[in-house]
Amino acid sequence: MISDNKQLIPVDSRELIVRSLNWCASITEIRINDEPEYIKACETTRQVKTLLRDIDDDLHKNTDPIAVTLDEIRNHYRPVVKALTNLKDNLLGSTSTYEKDQARKRLEAQRAADEKVKKDREDLQKLADKENKKAEKAEAAGDIEKAEDHRTQAITISQIAATAQASPPPPPPPKIEGKTNRDHWEGRVINPRAFIEYCLQNDELQYIKIDQSALNKLAVIVKDQKKIPGVVFENNPVQSYRRK
Repeated sequence: MISDNKQLIPVDSRELIVRSLNWCASITEIRINDEPEYIKACETTRQVKTLLRDIDDDLHKNTDPIAVTLDEIRNHYRPVVKALTNLKDNLLGSTSTYEKDQARKRLEAQRAADEKVKKDREDLQKLADKENKKAEKAEAAGDIEKAEDHRTQAITISQIAATAQASPPPPPPPKIEGKTNRDHWEGRVINPRAFIEYCLQNDELQYIKIDQSALNKLAVIVKDQKKIPGVVFENNPVQSYRRK
């Protein structure tokens, strides 16, 4: 649907648009069965490309002044937007680094605390074992009362070992009003060769992106003089028409 707003589109431009649309609508069938029809189709193609250029010229005639004004307005905002964006990125980077560093320290502290409590339990259990051996010696010597004391000590030490808890890690950063963290998982290739081999072996080729632009540039250089497995270099001529 074409807007009929005369304030935005000049009369001559609207007439060009309508005339072009009517001409397109008049061509209802395209068949090329013989040479005259081929010549006619080529001539029509030339007319279409000429008209497209005319439409594009007319479009720029009407939009370029507006674009210049928009650019001037954007130029006033661009410095502050850039400054605020840079500040935001730096702040996000700094707070993210701090959060990761604190998480790493909490993990290390928790690991150290777990290792310490494990060693404490082992040391306490060794003391309990020694008390049990002392109880056995005292019992063998006929000192039942002393043997009971050592067994009581062993039981008490074993209970302490069983209930020993690791000290809690440092608390996470405080919650900030209006700030939330949401998961944002990303995949990062650290070994391209291994990743490509995985994709080939597991038929996961959708993860491998072919640089078609680079391949086309290579085709211009080598044409059909180089053979690469899985690639064919072919010439597909592009039709070119001069403006009428």
